[in-house]
Amino acid sequence: MRENEKFTFGSSSNNDVVLKHLEESSQECCYINFLHLQLYPDPDSGALTLYNTSTSTFDVHSLSAPQFDDNVLPGQKTMIECGNWQLRLGKGLDFEIRVMPHTPEEAGHNRSLISPVTATTALLAKPIAKAATVGPLKEKIVEAPVPSVTRPGAIHIRNKTLIADRTAEGATTGSKAPPLRLQASHSLEPLILGETIGKTPHTQVFKAIRNDIVVAVKMCRKPEIKSSADTWRNELEILRNLNHPSIINLINYDAATLSLELEYIGPDLAQFVDRHQMSQLSENLRHRVWMDVSRGIEYIHSQDVTHFDVKPSNILLGDRAVLCDFGTSVKGTVKPTSSPGGTPCYVPPEYLYGNLRGSSGDIWAFGVTMLFVCGLIPLPRGSWKIAEVPAQGAASRKMADWVDEVERVTENIPEGLALLRSMLTPRSKERITAPQLVNKLLEMLPREPLELLA
Repeated sequence: MRENEKFTFGSSSNNDVVLKHLEESSQECCYINFLHLQLYPDPDSGALTLYNTSTSTFDVHSLSAPQFDDNVLPGQKTMIECGNWQLRLGKGLDFEIRVMPHTPEEAGHNRSLISPVTATTALLAKPIAKAATVGPLKEKIVEAPVPSVTRPGAIHIRNKTLIADRTAEGATTGSKAPPLRLQASHSLEPLILGETIGKTPHTQVFKAIRNDIVVAVKMCRKPEIKSSADTWRNELEILRNLNHPSIINLINYDAATLSLELEYIGPDLAQFVDRHQMSQLSENLRHRVWMDVSRGIEYIHSQDVTHFDVKPSNILLGDRAVLCDFGTSVKGTVKPTSSPGGTPCYVPPEYLYGNLRGSSGDIWAFGVTMLFVCGLIPLPRGSWKIAEVPAQGAASRKMADWVDEVERVTENIPEGLALLRSMLTPRSKERITAPQLVNKLLEMLPREPLELLA
């Protein structure tokens, strides 16, 4: 095990041990964080550093030296020497681990962090890790045969309700465990963070440099709040499966800091305004935004992803226009949903009248965005709570007034922008689809090279 290697536990599918509550036991166990625990070698000794990256307090008890007990608060670390240990990583997460001696002659060799064991609970196969289900403390302790020979520098982990398995996919029991593979976030050069280029109550975006390349780093500001951590994980899981020039490119991520390293494009559309909040984009750049984002929406819909928050501040403009911020997006939205995510002024009218919205809502939201981009309305600033709209109270009245305003503007759209009416059709079933929109734009927009931002 090399000095810079880390072994991780958590709910993310990218951890070495993936923890997941049984459905019926979730109320009896602690919250499992995206990254719950890190173990890594101490360079000055044969011990391991245990780093609590969760929101729970850990109880660490030595079975080899019973007088040693320690409480490790969130964000704190402790050292565990060679021997047997009992770890409680929060309510319902009890482990027994064995830290094996380190022999100098094996220094520098790539060694497995966990000795191979037989998995005796249901496991969800993953290419680089196995997922296990964690139940409450009252469950029966699971025993598993321990190999007669364990390699020096290895850790054998036994949990009271699971056995962690590091054997290769398809390998038979007792085969050698594969070497621990580092995630990209552990092997790249350090980031140099610069200025803040975006900020919301839950996230902050920095301009940064890694290996002389400018990137954008989006960090979760409130990782201790479950909804914020879940939003971060949702964006990660969606972006890692998307690949299109008009969709923000995920370069890397760090589960320890809940950060995403993204391609740096340029400022968002909300930055191109005058003192009256009117868009200052040229006609050519308006065309670029319309075409590029339409293609991006067409692509994500073909991947069964609905964005649910298309708006000017989520569209970046540089050498091309790029759709970003997939935190509230949904994968697999076949039927309309009652999701309250997004931004008030861009929620489609079908949510007001039927409390449902689907992929066609992305077209409506982009239509409202293009009203702003084309200089027909100032940057929208609605303030009602989307979740309160179904209650038919003040939020519902504010949204109804805004939908009426959009319809009035749409009636007076110049002939050259008549396609916007198809995007802002009140009835979702009659609204133009993303593929139809792209085809119409290809017929309508000029074919000469579009200008680039300086």
